[in-house]
Amino acid sequence: MPDLSFFIPPLVPSEWLRLGLLYMHLLSCAFALALVLSADWRILKGRFTRESLHRTANSTTVALGLLWVTGGAIIFHDTGFDPAVIDSLAKLQLKLVVVIALTINGLLLHFVSFPLVTSRRRLSIAEAMVLSITGTISSSHVSGASTTVLPTQPDT
Repeated sequence: MPDLSFFIPPLVPSEWLRLGLLYMHLLSCAFALALVLSADWRILKGRFTRESLHRTANSTTVALGLLWVTGGAIIFHDTGFDPAVIDSLAKLQLKLVVVIALTINGLLLHFVSFPLVTSRRRLSIAEAMVLSITGTISSSHVSGASTTVLPTQPDT
């Protein structure tokens, strides 16, 4: 068997575990993204039903749960949930804030926005505002995710 150490550096079991967790996290993210984009496409085309949104919401909930589990496992692997370590990692803190905000938005979408979208009545201004706000947060989170890299030194 050829020596592949030039291409694939040897990893200790802890690194293999972290790599596996990252892979599962990435797959969960891709699955959730595909579900959300397909639901958005059906909504834009006007080809959605309450049942299809319900199925998509349930599947997305499973993917979100996997993202929470794998993300939490990665944080535990890297920090041991030590508050001092987490306090020293500004990028991790920002990611946690974004994840919590998106999870709250997802809950609002599931329990407030989707029932409004599928209702067959005229919406009030307040209901339309709720739809606008949750939709805006959902649509803009991808561009916000790319800004999570924090500068290491202050600008001079």
